[in-house]
Amino acid sequence: MSAPVRTKPLTRRQFATGVAASAGALALGCSRPVRGAPARPVGFALVGLGKLAQTQLVPALRKTTTARLTALVSGHPDKARRIAADNGVPERSIYTYETFDRLAENPDVDVVYVVLPNAMHAEYTIRAARAGKHVYCEKPMAVSPAECEQMIAACRDARRQLGSPTACTSSPTTSSWCGWRGRASWAR
Repeated sequence: MSAPVRTKPLTRRQFATGVAASAGALALGCSRPVRGAPARPVGFALVGLGKLAQTQLVPALRKTTTARLTALVSGHPDKARRIAADNGVPERSIYTYETFDRLAENPDVDVVYVVLPNAMHAEYTIRAARAGKHVYCEKPMAVSPAECEQMIAACRDARRQLGSPTACTSSPTTSSWCGWRGRASWAR
C-alpha cells in the first residue's frame, strides 16, 4: 500500500521535519524510506545562520523528536554562541568557516545542512562529504551543472547521501511532472 498523496503544498516547517526523518534513516544506513523515528535523533549541523536558519530551521529542529541541532557554523561567532546557548549546542560544537573541517571529528553530527549563499553551496557540500557527513543543501543546489556534478561525485566517493529540496516537494504542478510529492531528492 502506498502512502497517501498530499493535496496541499508542504510548509518549510513540515518539510524540515520530513527532511530530518529522511536524513535520519539515511544517516543510520537505510537506503529505502522507513516508517517511524530513527533509534536516536539525527544530529544536524547548520552551516550559515541567516534568516532561513534562524526563523525556520532552528525552530523546526526544536519541535521534532527525530532530529536535533548539534552544531553550528557561522562567520559571526557572537550570533553562533547566542543560538547555541538558546538551543543546548555545546561551545565545542560551534565552528567558523575556517574550522569547518573539524566537523569530521564530531560524532554528534550526522547531516550537514548547507544554508549559505548559493555560490558557497558546492564548496561546503564537498567539504562536508569529505568530512564523512551526509549533506542536505538548500536550493538551488549550485550555480552551475558542473558544480552539481562535483557535489554529487564528492558525496558518491565518500559514500554519503546528498539531498536538496526541489520545486517538486512543494508545487502541485511540478510534483505531478516528477511523479511524487513531499519528498526530498537524494543523489546516491
